[in-house]
Amino acid sequence: MFRKFLTRRSISYRDASQRLRPSLDALAFLNADGAGFTQQDAIDQLHNAVHSSLEDVQKAFQLVFEQLNPEANVSDRIILDANRQIRTEQSRARNLVALRQEELNRQVRIKLENLFIQGLVQSPHQEPAVRAWENLSSRVIHRNEPSVSEYSYEDLGNPEKRGKRIITWDIETNEWLETLCQNNIHEIMTRMEEMIKDYKDTWVEVTGELRKRASLGGPLFQQVNDPDVWNFESEDPTVTNLLEGDKALDIANRILDRFQMVNQDIVEVADTVRASLDPVPVFGINRVALNELEELLALAIAEKLRDTIAVESGFLSL
Repeated sequence: MFRKFLTRRSISYRDASQRLRPSLDALAFLNADGAGFTQQDAIDQLHNAVHSSLEDVQKAFQLVFEQLNPEANVSDRIILDANRQIRTEQSRARNLVALRQEELNRQVRIKLENLFIQGLVQSPHQEPAVRAWENLSSRVIHRNEPSVSEYSYEDLGNPEKRGKRIITWDIETNEWLETLCQNNIHEIMTRMEEMIKDYKDTWVEVTGELRKRASLGGPLFQQVNDPDVWNFESEDPTVTNLLEGDKALDIANRILDRFQMVNQDIVEVADTVRASLDPVPVFGINRVALNELEELLALAIAEKLRDTIAVESGFLSL
């Protein structure tokens, strides 16, 4: 249904208003739990986000037409001012969608960077889920803006002619407004696809490097086995058990069980890391170095564990 709506010859902002449903999060499909969304859902969410930014302009157009009611006494000032008001609202519409596009592009970047960091923690061996949104722009046609008539006082002075002109103006502004909306959706999707390409390219590089490091045991393994870091001379039975006792594996598992983080913890960790890096990107050109990313991620996870686990006393108790 949506494909037909977007590709038919005549489109209407008013028609789209009746079909679209409000969404609390215009980019919910880019959340960590967004796997249940379809491409159709993603298009609708972006469409609604841009569409809603133009509601006041559409109301302003309607107010102009109501003031020109051919069955009412209309002052010369209103007739003379009508064309200027239409042009003013068109300019305002362009400014509004430009601001919304800028904001959505920024939010898309934030969402993708958070997903990237979350993926490194949860599923570094899997293909990134963002592949699902690679070709959204092909679903929305970028059109030339239709013309909106300019009427003089002579065109609108006669009530009968004015009524016909208003009908034409209404149709034209409706199509123009929806074309502006869809063109901006297309541009947002195109920019998002560029970011996704950078995301995937960086993902291959970063996860490949992490696998190389993991083959050497990883930084934590190397530190634990560095004799310059650890002194194992202790008569503490807990330390002895951790090193050579029969209970070592059981104790290790109990420690790891305490360190299990839920999805929301990982989301918050990712957001903390991304925010601390801003404006340095997580993926793409001039991105953060992997060592720094690992360090920030380790610090954020450690902070989250300190917030949720009491390690001072009874840490190893059941």
